[in-house]
Amino acid sequence: MEDERLDNRSIKLELSGAFTASELEEIIRTLAGHRSALSPPVPDSPYDMDATPMIDDEGSVIAKPLRDRRVRLWIRNSGIGWFCVHLSQAAAIALRDQFIRATDPTRISNLIHDEPPDRGNLQ
Repeated sequence: MEDERLDNRSIKLELSGAFTASELEEIIRTLAGHRSALSPPVPDSPYDMDATPMIDDEGSVIAKPLRDRRVRLWIRNSGIGWFCVHLSQAAAIALRDQFIRATDPTRISNLIHDEPPDRGNLQ
Protein backbone atom coordinates (compact mmCIF):
# COMPACT_ATOMS: atom_id res chain seq x y z
CA MET A 1 0.00 0.00 0.00
CA GLU A 2 1.35 3.37 -0.96
CA ASP A 3 -0.02 6.43 0.73
CA GLU A 4 0.62 10.12 0.78
CA ARG A 5 -0.88 12.67 3.14
CA LEU A 6 -2.09 15.55 1.02
CA ASP A 7 -3.07 17.74 3.99
CA ASN A 8 -4.78 17.28 7.37
CA ARG A 9 -8.12 16.57 5.63
CA SER A 10 -7.21 13.97 3.00
CA ILE A 11 -4.83 11.21 2.04
CA LYS A 12 -4.05 9.64 -1.34
CA LEU A 13 -3.96 5.82 -1.37
CA GLU A 14 -2.88 3.28 -3.94
CA LEU A 15 -3.80 -0.28 -3.11
CA SER A 16 -3.85 -3.26 -5.44
CA GLY A 17 -3.16 -6.96 -5.28
CA ALA A 18 -4.32 -9.98 -3.35
CA PHE A 19 -4.11 -9.88 0.45
CA THR A 20 -4.25 -12.48 3.20
CA ALA A 21 -6.37 -11.92 6.30
CA SER A 22 -3.33 -10.81 8.33
CA GLU A 23 -2.19 -8.46 5.56
CA LEU A 24 -5.66 -6.90 5.48
CA GLU A 25 -5.56 -6.43 9.26
CA GLU A 26 -2.25 -4.59 8.89
CA ILE A 27 -3.74 -2.38 6.14
CA ILE A 28 -6.72 -1.62 8.40
CA ARG A 29 -4.36 -0.69 11.28
CA THR A 30 -2.40 1.59 8.95
CA LEU A 31 -5.58 3.22 7.65
CA ALA A 32 -6.84 3.71 11.22
CA GLY A 33 -3.59 5.46 12.09
CA HIS A 34 -4.01 7.79 9.14
CA ARG A 35 -7.67 8.41 10.05
CA SER A 36 -6.72 9.42 13.58
CA ALA A 37 -4.50 12.18 12.18
CA LEU A 38 -7.10 13.64 9.81
CA SER A 39 -9.60 16.42 10.42
CA PRO A 40 -12.31 16.50 11.41
CA PRO A 41 -11.67 14.05 14.26
CA VAL A 42 -13.92 11.07 14.90
CA PRO A 43 -17.03 12.43 16.67
CA ASP A 44 -17.16 12.04 20.44
CA SER A 45 -20.64 10.56 20.14
CA PRO A 46 -21.71 7.84 17.71
CA TYR A 47 -24.96 9.76 17.27
CA ASP A 48 -22.99 12.58 15.59
CA MET A 49 -21.58 10.33 12.84
CA ASP A 50 -22.30 11.09 9.21
CA ALA A 51 -21.43 7.55 8.14
CA THR A 52 -23.28 4.35 8.97
CA PRO A 53 -21.57 2.61 11.90
CA MET A 54 -20.01 -0.82 11.44
CA ILE A 55 -22.21 -3.30 13.32
CA ASP A 56 -21.06 -6.85 14.04
CA ASP A 57 -23.55 -9.33 15.48
CA GLU A 58 -20.74 -11.82 15.99
CA GLY A 59 -18.43 -9.54 17.98
CA SER A 60 -17.07 -10.30 21.41
CA VAL A 61 -15.53 -8.39 24.29
CA ILE A 62 -12.93 -9.25 26.93
CA ALA A 63 -12.15 -6.93 29.82
CA LYS A 64 -8.96 -7.07 31.88
CA PRO A 65 -8.19 -4.93 34.93
CA LEU A 66 -4.85 -3.13 34.72
CA ARG A 67 -2.51 -2.39 37.63
CA ASP A 68 -3.23 1.34 37.36
CA ARG A 69 -6.99 0.71 37.97
CA ARG A 70 -7.97 1.24 34.32
CA VAL A 71 -9.67 -1.52 32.35
CA ARG A 72 -8.38 -2.81 29.04
CA LEU A 73 -11.38 -3.61 26.86
CA TRP A 74 -10.54 -5.95 23.98
CA ILE A 75 -13.19 -5.80 21.24
CA ARG A 76 -13.41 -8.31 18.40
CA ASN A 77 -15.01 -7.31 15.12
CA SER A 78 -15.22 -9.98 12.42
CA GLY A 79 -14.25 -7.41 9.77
CA ILE A 80 -11.43 -5.47 11.40
CA GLY A 81 -10.09 -7.96 13.94
CA TRP A 82 -9.24 -7.27 17.58
CA PHE A 83 -8.62 -3.80 18.95
CA CYS A 84 -8.44 -2.50 22.47
CA VAL A 85 -9.26 0.62 24.39
CA HIS A 86 -8.24 1.60 27.89
CA LEU A 87 -11.09 2.84 30.07
CA SER A 88 -10.63 5.00 33.12
CA GLN A 89 -12.11 3.59 36.30
CA ALA A 90 -15.00 6.08 36.03
CA ALA A 91 -15.72 5.07 32.42
CA ALA A 92 -15.57 1.37 33.34
CA ILE A 93 -18.03 1.92 36.20
CA ALA A 94 -20.39 3.82 33.90
CA LEU A 95 -20.20 1.00 31.34
CA ARG A 96 -20.79 -1.59 34.06
CA ASP A 97 -23.87 0.33 35.22
CA GLN A 98 -25.18 0.45 31.63
CA PHE A 99 -24.73 -3.32 31.32
CA ILE A 100 -26.52 -3.90 34.63
CA ARG A 101 -29.46 -1.78 33.50
CA ALA A 102 -29.62 -3.56 30.13
CA THR A 103 -29.27 -7.15 31.33
CA ASP A 104 -30.60 -9.66 33.85
CA PRO A 105 -28.86 -8.70 37.13
CA THR A 106 -29.32 -12.21 38.57
CA ARG A 107 -26.96 -13.79 36.01
CA ILE A 108 -23.23 -14.01 36.72
CA SER A 109 -20.90 -12.21 34.32
CA ASN A 110 -17.69 -13.67 32.97
CA LEU A 111 -16.68 -10.43 31.23
CA ILE A 112 -14.15 -9.49 33.91
CA HIS A 113 -12.43 -12.51 35.36
CA ASP A 114 -10.83 -12.72 38.79
CA GLU A 115 -7.41 -13.14 37.24
CA PRO A 116 -4.18 -11.19 37.62
CA PRO A 117 -4.03 -7.95 35.60
CA ASP A 118 -3.21 -8.31 31.92
CA ARG A 119 0.57 -8.25 31.61
CA GLY A 120 0.70 -8.12 27.81
CA ASN A 121 3.02 -5.83 25.92
CA LEU A 122 0.40 -3.05 25.88
CA GLN A 123 0.60 -2.26 29.63
